[in-house]
Amino acid sequence: RNHSLPKTPINLFGSSRLSLSLSRIMTSESEVKLHPLTVLNVADHHTRAKANFDKRQDQPTEQQTHLALGALLGETHGSAISITNSFEFKTHDAHVDYAFVTSRYEQYKKNFPQIELLGWYAVGELDHARDLARHEALGEALDVPVDSLMHLTLDPDGFSSASATGDLPIHVYTVETSVVDDKPRASFVATKYEVESVESERTAAEHGAHILPSGGRSASTAFAAHIDTQ
Repeated sequence: RNHSLPKTPINLFGSSRLSLSLSRIMTSESEVKLHPLTVLNVADHHTRAKANFDKRQDQPTEQQTHLALGALLGETHGSAISITNSFEFKTHDAHVDYAFVTSRYEQYKKNFPQIELLGWYAVGELDHARDLARHEALGEALDVPVDSLMHLTLDPDGFSSASATGDLPIHVYTVETSVVDDKPRASFVATKYEVESVESERTAAEHGAHILPSGGRSASTAFAAHIDTQ
């Protein structure tokens, strides 16, 4: 079964593709606020996927390096972007079911009209060619331009040094298009972000880290310790 794209793209943001590109274009100058719930969701997704993953030699390398993929949700106010929540993608043989993505987002919009699908996340390092293909596929599925979406990567093993360096192993990217040899070429551009939380989110982060399966220092535990020092 092919889960690549729904037969008919669904515009979930408005009646005009042009109006969206004018009203919400992600750039490296955007003011991005990342809320702890999103990071905990991604870290927990990775923990569960890794626990259920059978590392057989016949498993595709892509599944070993990108165990968790999902959507980023939040709100935008001009150039200010808040990533507040997320949900997991449904995949089959390393292919994203974009029909599921649009359906799940529609459910969120019914209960939280102000929520927007801001982009997507992946666990692991950025793979420019593969991730750009996914980025473009998501834009096509939602019927939105790629520069209205962002991409977040998380290295779960990098939290061990986060407390020492102060740098989280999380990267946020926007897509910018340049002209190379008279041809347009899209590329990821790193974007600065800040971790922002209220007291209730800090409490939830600490509680969430303590109820995860035992067996070593998880990314969620390390992240909770990190924001506790902020």
